[in-house]
Amino acid sequence: MIPYRVFKRLPLASLASLMAFSAVSIAETKDASLEEVVVTATRTAQSVMEAPASVSVISQEQIEALSADTLNDIVSQSVGVESTKQEGRAGREFIKLRGMDSGFTLILLNGRRMSSSNAVIRGNDFDYNTIPTSSIERIEIIRGPMSSLYGSEALGGVINIITKKADNDWAGTVNTNVSSPEEDGGEHYQLGMNTAGALVEDELFLNLSLNVSNRDAWQPFEENDESGRDRSDVTGLENRDSYSLLSSLSWQINDQHSLALDMAHSNDERSGIFETVSRSSPFEATVERNSVSITHNGKWDLLDSQVRFSVETVDVEEGIRRVAEITEENQILDAVFTNAWGPHRITYGGEVRSTELDSERDLLETGKASVDQSAVFIQDEWSLADGLTLTVGGRMDNHEEFGSHVSPRVYLVNRLNDQWVIKGGLGRAFRAPSLLRLNEEYRLSSCRGSCYVIGNPDLSPETSDNYEFSTLYQSEYWSGELTFFLNDVDDLIQRDRNTVLGEQEGRDVFTYQNIASAKIEGIEFAVKGNLTDRLHINTTYTYLDAKDEATGNTLLERPEHSFMTRVALTFSQSLNSFVQYNYTGEQAIRNNDILDAFSTIDIGLNSEWSDSVRLRVGIRNLTNKELDRDASLNGYNEAPRSGYVGVSVDF
Repeated sequence: MIPYRVFKRLPLASLASLMAFSAVSIAETKDASLEEVVVTATRTAQSVMEAPASVSVISQEQIEALSADTLNDIVSQSVGVESTKQEGRAGREFIKLRGMDSGFTLILLNGRRMSSSNAVIRGNDFDYNTIPTSSIERIEIIRGPMSSLYGSEALGGVINIITKKADNDWAGTVNTNVSSPEEDGGEHYQLGMNTAGALVEDELFLNLSLNVSNRDAWQPFEENDESGRDRSDVTGLENRDSYSLLSSLSWQINDQHSLALDMAHSNDERSGIFETVSRSSPFEATVERNSVSITHNGKWDLLDSQVRFSVETVDVEEGIRRVAEITEENQILDAVFTNAWGPHRITYGGEVRSTELDSERDLLETGKASVDQSAVFIQDEWSLADGLTLTVGGRMDNHEEFGSHVSPRVYLVNRLNDQWVIKGGLGRAFRAPSLLRLNEEYRLSSCRGSCYVIGNPDLSPETSDNYEFSTLYQSEYWSGELTFFLNDVDDLIQRDRNTVLGEQEGRDVFTYQNIASAKIEGIEFAVKGNLTDRLHINTTYTYLDAKDEATGNTLLERPEHSFMTRVALTFSQSLNSFVQYNYTGEQAIRNNDILDAFSTIDIGLNSEWSDSVRLRVGIRNLTNKELDRDASLNGYNEAPRSGYVGVSVDF
């Protein structure tokens, strides 16, 4: 169970920070009684309060005020979401929902599954940089299992990026952001644009978005420090050049039917020098992603429907002396139907998916691998009484390699009155083994070049049983939530270090097995509201107890406490300022080390110069907090103090 000590160990500095002024945008002072609507929790429209899940929504205005460039920069502001660092990855950060591994988070674009490039090359965060932020209307975050609707990967939850829709009037926005540390490089430049409108009034609509971003490498280390080695070329933050394009052409055939053609292209190039405790090594990688989808939405006499076909290709080039070229293509046909029947709202559908992978480096014999999978699901939202709804659902996935897997889910929501809601549920989720790990041709150089790890076609899915209970409150100017959750994760896939299968080229050979299990439990608390007409507070806190059940050890890179608070100070309708306090608790990291708790402070000013021009200026990591030397030698680094300026212009 979750121990009482959690409430006694909340850092005093965090509590004191409640007295600080902070803000992100004038939009945060809006009436809290206006309930937001989400679609990801059930594939149907629901208010956040009554959705059968733990839900966070990040609006377009909040995204703009953050001057953020990547998905992890945006979602890490939400309760239960961590953007955590990883050993030797030059500042790359990975999204974890409720302490679950980053691979257990499913990312959707307008409800469409996005392929994970992390399944192709290890330790990358390229998936977080593929959608132009200027195109985003809102982001819906579901914390908790959603395999009953979305299948594999949704053990920790789902992040659904929902883009802007066009209407008859042409309009657009241009965003630009510039940030720079005091020294040692790391300058960052970003330009985004979105425009949308009608090509044919009431019938044909076009939406176009573009994002271009460049960050120079940040190299803060001395030529010869206490480690006794030259670290002057090591990149604390890697060099990153990226651009992304997104377009949508939609045809409103009539009041009942529409067609949409969506296309996306992104290119992300990284370079630098990775560092671990034992060595440093140069790296280069490029990930190019292309996707196209066509979607039909229909309203029929008895039901609503959505049918979509999509193709997505991920091309990877990795390495310097020996460049590996990897290509993965996913083709997906999916359909969703919804109809009402008395007190029931039934949602059902299915998908067929085909994946092909080309990698001569990793697949030694043919250089190719493929898998076909299919699924069907059904969900019933049953209104038992006024304010009382039971949601029951399940999905059966069939995988060519390991067979069928069923993911059930039950959730009860009770609206006690206009202000209070209690809800809770349980569900089972899973993640299929990656195409590489399932293939006996797969061979990976590991153990810092001293061993090989090969694929295992006998792997089973990783599974989790999940439980949660929440209390939510919302009044005219205040809202809050308190959630308890427990995840039992079984059959985790890890390299079996205790069994040597043989020897190849003078190296020991290991393989993957379903050998690990974990228990992750915690508390999420969030509150926001108006202290006065000019002061608006927003606070989130997450407690996490994540343990390996076999050893009792804390799972790596999971801070026990995470805390964020800001209080909005509005000077006028067009001007506010902010100070934001961020606390990350102690966490275990690689090589049996501990990363001590640390905190950062951000400040800034947001101004509306006119109805169409908005200005943002500020400083991130005001106190220039640095992680300790041992963490730095392991490749963990915190971004330095940086000033930023951003401008948005509507036209």
